[in-house]
Amino acid sequence: MDSDKYNTYYVKLQDAFVVEANAVGSWQKIGYTMQNSNNFNYAGAFAGALNGSTMLASISAATEGWSATATAAKMNDCQNGVWKVLFNKSSDATNPVTYSATANSAACQMLSTSLEQLTRGNYSVATGG
Repeated sequence: MDSDKYNTYYVKLQDAFVVEANAVGSWQKIGYTMQNSNNFNYAGAFAGALNGSTMLASISAATEGWSATATAAKMNDCQNGVWKVLFNKSSDATNPVTYSATANSAACQMLSTSLEQLTRGNYSVATGG
């Protein structure tokens, strides 16, 4: 998946923003941009509660911060592929934000086995889409 290297930039920028602002930020707030490609459309669903950011203490559940949706209906055995990076508040002072990655099927997960390493978290396959 050509987007693997780009979500690592997202994680690094979000981490830097967390350290500076004690908040998580929207793509615009953290300075992240990602142009769609021939293979994927990218999105950042998180808009922030206040001016593009939300204080870290207010985060109470895993929240979508980055996604890639395949433009082709089928890639190998992956049907309508969607990959996401989620963030959540952590109790670890060294890493105050945790990241996890999801794919909408095992077949889609197989196309991006390195996503787990880029997010410093666990790769899981979402059930039901």
